[in-house]
Amino acid sequence: VRLVDKKVYVKGVDKKKGEVKSASSPCITCDVKVSHSVVDKYKVQLIIENNSDGLLEIKFPTSQEYEYKLKGSDGGVYYMYSQGKMFSQQEVVKKLEIGDKLVYDIDLKEVFDKNKLPKGNYTLELYSVGKVGVKDLSGVLTVANIIHD
Repeated sequence: VRLVDKKVYVKGVDKKKGEVKSASSPCITCDVKVSHSVVDKYKVQLIIENNSDGLLEIKFPTSQEYEYKLKGSDGGVYYMYSQGKMFSQQEVVKKLEIGDKLVYDIDLKEVFDKNKLPKGNYTLELYSVGKVGVKDLSGVLTVANIIHD
């Protein structure tokens, strides 16, 4: 498994117009920076950072705080993090002080090995399922290209 040519695609909210927009670099949405980091050839992190000037509350409708999917070059979903899992149905609230981060580690070696996925090119899509106020963070999407060899 190799992560190559990492790219970030973000859909955010234009605060002035209240419209959804797309960008090709990490953006600030609701004073939150959502990005990813490649730790090594098997591990990726989804990072949510408070860039506001005060305390930020991120609310998750269940105990699931993020989702990710592995898609093949044919566009089919080969793995979805939440599939087959059960999450507590109680709302979870995470409070972030100024500059604080939530960091989620994702181990792709385990996903490929456990699911016996075929060799080939995959796309990893990661996103938060949280909200800040009424603004949904699930529109923030990080994509990294993966070669499984």
